[in-house]
Amino acid sequence: MHYALVTSFLASILLACRPADTLDVGIQPDCGSASVKSMPSISLRPHEGRYKLTLVATTWHFKGRRVSGTLELHATSVTDISPQTGRGPAQPDTARSPLYGWTDLDFASVGAPVIEGDSIEPSPRSRDPVRPGVLVLTQPLGPREGTILVVSTLSNLRDETGWVDGGGIGLWVRDVSDADFRGTWDNWGLLAGSEGYFCATYVGP
Repeated sequence: MHYALVTSFLASILLACRPADTLDVGIQPDCGSASVKSMPSISLRPHEGRYKLTLVATTWHFKGRRVSGTLELHATSVTDISPQTGRGPAQPDTARSPLYGWTDLDFASVGAPVIEGDSIEPSPRSRDPVRPGVLVLTQPLGPREGTILVVSTLSNLRDETGWVDGGGIGLWVRDVSDADFRGTWDNWGLLAGSEGYFCATYVGP
């Protein structure tokens, strides 16, 4: 992770630490934490479509703060090609990574370690199907088991393998109701930040 980008992230955290009355700090009734205490499962998968995504922070001085934005998810394909690199997936990965997408959510306002402008990690707004801002992973084994939406991480790079550090967050899916889903979020790479829970409300195709 470049020093300048880490400095930029820390600066964005400081800017987000403004008085609470300048932020929307209430917890929405439809995004409560009571239903996200179950263990993650790879059988709980979101659908394609457009969602309203809300993140609520539960740690640091960001506790109780929330932010909402748009999330779009689409099916991955083995024939996907990156307009940036001209490459496709490094290996057939549609079972492990069934969906990709992007989001316009302001992550810094809840202390999430998502950095804009990194030269390697994709922006959360990236619509590149091979290097997307959001990638849905199904993790069958290990401490990160479950269905997880990784946002702006090195794991989002479908045309490369072996990356383990960096920034970005993971959204662990713990409950699916009709097309809506919810769960918890935390840092995915080595760059730590706040954590909390989230909900995604289906808007349409």
